[in-house]
This record gives sequence, structure tokens and C-alpha cells, in this order.
Amino acid sequence: MCGIAGIVTRDGSTPDEGLIRRMMDAIPYRGRDGEGVWVKPGVGLGHRRLAIVDLSPMAAQPMSTTDGKFTIVYNGEIYNFRELRDELSRLGSSFRSTSDTEVILEAYRRWGGDSVKRLRGMFAFVIWDAASRRLFFARDRIGKKPFFYRILKNGSFAFASELKALIPLEPVTADLGALRQFIGLQYVPPPRTGFNEIIGVLQGHRGFADANGVSTESYHTWEDPSLALMVTNDPSKDILTLLDDAVKTRLLADVPVGAFLSGGVDSAAVVALATKHLDRPLRTFT
Repeated sequence: MCGIAGIVTRDGSTPDEGLIRRMMDAIPYRGRDGEGVWVKPGVGLGHRRLAIVDLSPMAAQPMSTTDGKFTIVYNGEIYNFRELRDELSRLGSSFRSTSDTEVILEAYRRWGGDSVKRLRGMFAFVIWDAASRRLFFARDRIGKKPFFYRILKNGSFAFASELKALIPLEPVTADLGALRQFIGLQYVPPPRTGFNEIIGVLQGHRGFADANGVSTESYHTWEDPSLALMVTNDPSKDILTLLDDAVKTRLLADVPVGAFLSGGVDSAAVVALATKHLDRPLRTFT
């Protein structure tokens, strides 16, 4: 879990660095391993880091490409980043770190907005394109990583991982329809958030923000027949194969890996499968 926040100004002015830092100070618990703020004319980005892959300073964020054309802040983990890194290297990309963050940057440089379709994982990120002066943002297909934004009175676009980083910027009003949803569902489905002024980006959506406003679109559909995962006539075998693969990909980390045991079948199955792919005991908590 990391934390991201930032502002894209409507008039192209440089955001107040202190304001970006105050936004990050509202969510310090999302990352105790590092903090970074980057401001340029038209944009300010902030990041709270929880280091999982590549613990070195080379993987710190905000992260920019060597030519300064693209800058990213990112929350999540990309499980196929090594495969993407190899593909991008063959296409001519070079890397300074071993992080998945840099892979997202280079993928965007190579494939633009469609790069998000190649990512396997959980994520919410933004990439500033210095040439077009436009911010690209995306959220994973399931919506595991949160992403909220609001349009300020001066037309600027502000975003963050949590509502509490956006609420202090300007006054907000309660969305009574969202309150009714919360009472009935115990959560508020996006794009509602509980406040009329703040919008939650839908899962599986991407978008752009610049001086002309904000636009979002879906980049994924579960009805796509190419996403059919079952490969045999034995559903139980297919499910076990898929679950084993899902667990294996999530064990990639440069820090110790652990698991919570709730006493149920699901967590026990995950731990049982994880032990097959580890060369050391798995730390468990119950």
C-alpha cells in the first residue's frame, strides 16, 4: 500500500509544494518508507512509499524518465512486470532500477494509454506527460486500489488515494443518495464517494486531465471472450490451476512475505499453495 496525491492546475501555474505535502501528510500511514514531492509548471505530484519491490532509492517516487518527458506516482503491484521489462528491453528501453514502477513508465512511453491493458496486477497511478501537458490516470480492473478526484473552484484537478487528502482543499457537502447506499450496502459504489464534490474513478477505467477538463473511459470488459480462462473440461482442476498461479505471482517481493489465517478454507488454501513456491517457512498470523 502506497499513497498518491497531486494537482493539475487549470491555468498552468506551479502548484504550491506545501499544499501537496499537506495532502500527503493526511495519509502518512500509507507509506512509512519514503516520501516524495515533485512540482513543475502545471502539475504537482506527491507519493508516500511502502517499499515492496526494489528497496533502493532508485525506485523512489515521484519517478521521471531520464529525458524528463514522463513522471509517475503509483500505488500497487504489477505481477507481470518482469515479462514486460524483458519485452520492453528487446524493443530498446533501458532501465535504471529493478522496480515495477519504472516498467509502467516505459510501457506508457511505448504504448501510451493502451499500456494499461498489458498490466496484470492491482494499481492506481498517474503519469504526467510534459510534452502534451496532460495527466494520464488509471485504476485496476477489480478496483483494489482506490483513486479519487475533484475539480476545484479555479478549475484545477486534484486527486488522491483517500478522501481525507481532498476534503481539506475546499468545502464539501454530503451526498445524501450515497448515504442511503451506504446504509443499505455498507459501502458507497463509485463514482459516488459520500461527497458531492469528490468522484471515485470506476474500476477498469482510465482517463486524462488537462487544461480542457477531465475525461474517463473503460479499458476493460469481463464479457470479452478472449478472457476465457477455463482450458479443460474439469472446472475444479482449472480453478486450482488458476488459484495456484495467482498465489505464485503474488509472492514476488524484496521483503519478507506473510499471510493472515482467518480459520476459513480460503486463507488456508492460499497458504497451502504458497508453501509450494517458497524455499523458507511462510510467516502466518491469526
